Amino acid sequence: MKRYAVWVAHTGVTKTDFKYEHGIRQYSHTGAVKGIASAVDLNYSYKDYPAMMKTAGLNGYLKSSVSKYREHRVAKNENLWGIAEKYLGNGARYAEIKALNNLKSDTIFTGQVLKIPEK
Repeated sequence: MKRYAVWVAHTGVTKTDFKYEHGIRQYSHTGAVKGIASAVDLNYSYKDYPAMMKTAGLNGYLKSSVSKYREHRVAKNENLWGIAEKYLGNGARYAEIKALNNLKSDTIFTGQVLKIPEK
């Protein structure tokens, strides 16, 4: 199964009890999006699939040269400041992690995979 990304459809719960690694979890099938008349699925993505496709040159993208970074899976009770302190030596550098991951807020989730810039 490692060759393929796993998508878990587990709605109506705050946290899934699915035991295995997965990259996407559907949390609702009754979502609403402006401009779409019917209900839509809503998902949490724990990996940056668009960036992965661009880097690998998939789905019509040309292979790109992306700056070096490592990945970090967010553990329970972690925050961006602490992660920046751990990897970058200074919690105040958390904004670099936000920018690299295109985060709109400081909110991160347990299990989420973040790109961490090289020191």
